[in-house]
Amino acid sequence: MKTIALALGFLLIFTGSSGFTDDSVKQVGKESEKEQSESGKPKTSEEESKKKTKTDPEKKPDSKKKEEEEKPKKELVGTHIEVDPIRIPLGNQGKIKTMAMDQDGNLLLGISWVPKGTKPRKPPAEDPPAEKDSDEDKKPESKEKPESEKDKSSKILTMEEIRKLPPAERRRAMMERRKKMKGRGGKKKKKFDPFEGLYHFAIKVVSPEGKVLSSLTMEEGLEPLIIHGAADGVMYVAGGGKLAAFRNGSRIKMIDTKKIAGDKALLSGMVVDEDPSGKQHIFVAFGTGRSLRATEDIFRFDRGFVKPKKIIEEQFGCCGHLDLEVRDGELLVAENSRHRVNRYDFDGKLIERWGERDRTNIEGFAACCNPCNTDFGADGVLYTAESGVGRVKKFSQKGKFLGFVGYIDTTEYDKGSGLASQSCYIPIEVASDEERIYVMDVREHIIRVLEKRRGDSAKVALIK
Repeated sequence: MKTIALALGFLLIFTGSSGFTDDSVKQVGKESEKEQSESGKPKTSEEESKKKTKTDPEKKPDSKKKEEEEKPKKELVGTHIEVDPIRIPLGNQGKIKTMAMDQDGNLLLGISWVPKGTKPRKPPAEDPPAEKDSDEDKKPESKEKPESEKDKSSKILTMEEIRKLPPAERRRAMMERRKKMKGRGGKKKKKFDPFEGLYHFAIKVVSPEGKVLSSLTMEEGLEPLIIHGAADGVMYVAGGGKLAAFRNGSRIKMIDTKKIAGDKALLSGMVVDEDPSGKQHIFVAFGTGRSLRATEDIFRFDRGFVKPKKIIEEQFGCCGHLDLEVRDGELLVAENSRHRVNRYDFDGKLIERWGERDRTNIEGFAACCNPCNTDFGADGVLYTAESGVGRVKKFSQKGKFLGFVGYIDTTEYDKGSGLASQSCYIPIEVASDEERIYVMDVREHIIRVLEKRRGDSAKVALIK
């Protein structure tokens, strides 16, 4: 130690004449003493280098990532810009359930409401807690677990800890985590709706400017969850376990779909083939579950609702939604949980798949489950709507990216609330001249409108 003190004394004299401050020398001395006392020997140059790399704030591993995040977002101007939305009177507890377009370019809105004066249902009485057995002698002696086992059984693993587990153990660990956090996979109390079973349903015909032209009340359990307005004036409606056809406000035919797909089947999508040279089929998707792993099977009917045949199995449509389109003898399926569009022939044979998940490039599909909804415009251009990010783009039928169209406001769409499953549903309808694009907002119960830009506009859409 005397040798070290003597060396530090000489170092002090030397650094004093070299422009170093006394404080910096004292600090160096303290660090040297600390390092030597901890290791018993001086640090090598290699160890010093490692330490500097680890502690130097200019060389933090995430500094580059932080710089990237601080860069200004790239501005992206689409062909259309959002204008004032369409709002219509919906009545007491009124909601817009779905949207379509008829042969004249009018919007077909499926709505629900509760008549004024309807008394809400009372919440079900909670089961009284089970009485504890007062006779302690009847209870078998329980051996108390050691503290180490208690900690292990009650601990909730973090996502980082789960990722470090072997692949075979990760799924089990995820289910345990959800169960302990009372999330998906655990027992979760269903939200009580005081008006369940008391809603009335109707379809309102609304002009492109937002004027209500007519209203058609649904009866016998038919709910307008999916609508298709055919070019020949027939309107197809599906929901509530029913499939019906209307012409000029009168019902032509209705069938019970539960007899075909089962009692637990959820209606997920519907489209009609309108090619006059073809057989003019109806395609309906029936699913099970409302999670990210929900799957749907697709049935083909003749236009008279006869000869049902399952042609496609296990398409992954999140939250009970699977949008379908038909064009040029092909059935297009927006398989949103897998971020792609599948092209099939009318017998269910796969022709091609296109699309991928991508949170950075505009050509890909972002958020959890997209493309959510689609619609064909002029000349076979396919428009896609992405829930969560509110982005509308266009592609060729074979998947060639044709450009960015615009953004609609989807504030709070992706916050994971009780409406999370409904957020993955934003029907899109494109006007025949493509001047206007209508997108349904399931949270605000309005129709948002994208209008083609006219010259320069001060309003710019930003990549989210």
